[in-house]
Amino acid sequence: MKKILLPLLSLAFVFLSCENEPLEGFDLDETGNTTGGGSVGGEAVIIGEPGGASTGDYWPMAAGNKWTYDYSVDGVADEDAIMEISNQEDYLGFPSYLYSSFFQNSTSTDGSTTGDVELNSYSSKNGGDYHFSVASTNINVGGFIEITQSAYGFIMLKDYLNVGESWTNTYTITTTTEVLIEDLPEVPTTNLNVIYHSEIMEKDSTVEVNGTSYSPVIKVKATTTYQLAGTPDSSAEYFYYFAKDVGLIKYEGSVFDADDNITSNVLGELNDVILN
Repeated sequence: MKKILLPLLSLAFVFLSCENEPLEGFDLDETGNTTGGGSVGGEAVIIGEPGGASTGDYWPMAAGNKWTYDYSVDGVADEDAIMEISNQEDYLGFPSYLYSSFFQNSTSTDGSTTGDVELNSYSSKNGGDYHFSVASTNINVGGFIEITQSAYGFIMLKDYLNVGESWTNTYTITTTTEVLIEDLPEVPTTNLNVIYHSEIMEKDSTVEVNGTSYSPVIKVKATTTYQLAGTPDSSAEYFYYFAKDVGLIKYEGSVFDADDNITSNVLGELNDVILN
């Protein structure tokens, strides 16, 4: 199984043979956990009720905002990773921000490069909850198959929680694949269960990145488990550092591909930011 390392997305794309697993639609309940099934017009319902009162702006969202990161995989420098907001628009009926670039680097855990994967990525803030969302996506693989990934989303940060407090998003990933060439075998639909658990590790801390000190900073640990019937569990563990009035200044983590018994490590450090 080949895992694609997209910073911040952890395992947004999971390739099984030639299949891409999409995240199935889900609702957010009043506890902030996600449950499978809910949708509006075929799209996932992902925003839910507002979180607690925000303690500040730890992910500034405005058209033209751009964050550029020094990026490396397993200690080897890659091209800069860029996160840039193009404009504001309603996504599933909620004011959201569309990204023209959201960490375009895509490297698999076996070391190969897959090229850019075009996604409609959104962020939004509801109370003190910061959501990340991806709209439904279609991918054509060499003219042989068409893979459809439905919309998904999760809460990346709850800025009002105290150190040690946590939240969990759970959802099911379902992939549908259409074979475009006659005489090729059909590809069955697959389901992947995902458990995304986040915990506040630090608050009001000072973090230095590329010679610049940022404060106050909230450090979040995000641990994801991927469960596919008949295969061993894979996982990802990331640490995200959010600075007040700046946004994400650093991310570091690892992805364990149980199928290939490979662990890959990712590091991104802010080197430039433009805020409007």
